Amino acid sequence: NILGGYNSKLLKAYAEFDQRCLSLCLLVKIWAKVHKVVSVQRYFLSSYALNLMVINFLQTMKQHPILPSLQKESKKEEIIQVQRTTTNRNIEFFNSRVDFVTDSDIIKTLKEQYSQTNNLIDIDLLRKFFKFYSQPEKFQAVKLSIKEGKLLPRSTKKEEEFLYSIEDPFDPRHNPGDSLKRGSTQAKEFLAVMKKSYKLLKENKIQEAFQFLTL
Repeated sequence: NILGGYNSKLLKAYAEFDQRCLSLCLLVKIWAKVHKVVSVQRYFLSSYALNLMVINFLQTMKQHPILPSLQKESKKEEIIQVQRTTTNRNIEFFNSRVDFVTDSDIIKTLKEQYSQTNNLIDIDLLRKFFKFYSQPEKFQAVKLSIKEGKLLPRSTKKEEEFLYSIEDPFDPRHNPGDSLKRGSTQAKEFLAVMKKSYKLLKENKIQEAFQFLTL
């Protein structure tokens, strides 16, 4: 699971870039657990997928994005070969580019361009996060890419099945959004809880948004 190590380092780098990224990831994780809408085994999204959604949201805000793409801003190129056993027990190999910005001077410059131009606090961002992702029509034809720091066109017919298509930053054959199917009971529940939580936060009912909701 060599790519898992790179994923952990990349997520840590985003958390260190702006504290609000870490806070928002934690808030969304707690919210999802309270409302029981996280678990690949139950056909919801994983915590990892939710983290990628948070990062992409902070990258694609219309006014003053908080995060850049740390991969896109990288000035070097590091490619590794990955070996994987398929479901048919065949061995496959593929190359993955795993570099991202770590240089402190570049990070400092990027912070001046991104996070330091946005003064929104965690709860404001959480409210906007719920509003952003509770509009599924906006995501029917696009996939989330933290690698590019934007939304990309969906590239395969298979991706149309997912409520959110999410590009893995290092593994081109892994879609962390593939556990939540469009139109499923789980997708309807996920969207309903987000919409309700967004409404509660608009009314400044923060505590209620983190209490289990009976829909």
